[in-house]
Amino acid sequence: MNVGVVGAGIFGLSSALEFARRGHRVTVFDRAMPPADDAASTDRSKALRFEYGGECPLYVPLVAEARGRYRALERDWARPLYVETGVLALAATFDETRHEFLSYNYLVEHGWPIEAWTPAEASKRFPQFSYDGIDAVTWNPQGGYVRAAEAVRATLAALREAGGVVVAPARVAGVDESGVQARVTLAGSLERLEFDAVVVCAGPWFRTLVPGREDFVTPTRQYVTYYRPPSSDASRFAPPAFPVWMHDLVETGWYGMPLEDGLLKVAHHHPGGVADPDAPRVVTAEDRALSLAFVARHLPALDAGWYAEDKGCLYEMTDDGHFVVDLVPGRARTFVAGGG
Repeated sequence: MNVGVVGAGIFGLSSALEFARRGHRVTVFDRAMPPADDAASTDRSKALRFEYGGECPLYVPLVAEARGRYRALERDWARPLYVETGVLALAATFDETRHEFLSYNYLVEHGWPIEAWTPAEASKRFPQFSYDGIDAVTWNPQGGYVRAAEAVRATLAALREAGGVVVAPARVAGVDESGVQARVTLAGSLERLEFDAVVVCAGPWFRTLVPGREDFVTPTRQYVTYYRPPSSDASRFAPPAFPVWMHDLVETGWYGMPLEDGLLKVAHHHPGGVADPDAPRVVTAEDRALSLAFVARHLPALDAGWYAEDKGCLYEMTDDGHFVVDLVPGRARTFVAGGG
């Protein structure tokens, strides 16, 4: 088959790599050479965790597979793509209704090495956090983070090695179908490039490329903040002394990563307001103040004066919050992979 892929983030490139390894011809289009600065896939680090609450039966096998794929990919790369730090989850309430409890229960039942700690026990291992208001803590020695932008570069290199073609910068203006072909139209061109199938992996631009499905994916405004500890304190915030962590994730939405490139990530998971994917990615004074207030209360080992930089980004939220990998309704040769 001759396959077109729209979007060269981790969804698009990993899909294209799989097509190429299965013997298909594949061409990837993106508005910028990957990793694009404002792509959802581009960051220093992204969490790889097994804790998905009531959705663990769906996501835990996928996480395990993804971890294995990253480890395989990094064999031909200059440095590790996946860093296994363990994952610490702090829970204000620990009962059968809560994300942390449901995750713990599922992982225990299925033989994953997760432990439940009291706040006092957690404080001995990870004293950087405040445990005021915390009822229980879970510790999963598996899980950690992926060097996100680096993983995009490694996937791109593997795709080219497998014979895939990347056309960038090349902004896609539309995807349609005619007869037995799916067609890609590039901005500024009247030519329509024909494929046996097209997979749209365009993140928050999904709604502009698949007309009639605008309500299915909503781009939301997010932000991440970074703190730079001085070298004298750096070891306290680097693995194994400091893990990937989630603080009562469903309620407060805060999570973070250990040091990567000298910076400590503190971010907010709750979806923000609806955003225009082509608008500037703004981090407001209020966003910064919320990060500083959270750190002061819950991560007292961090000094507010270490605040170094921040980044505006987007989520692409489907109507049910899950990934989508499917044929586009009403189409015969146009697929979508996204919702990340």
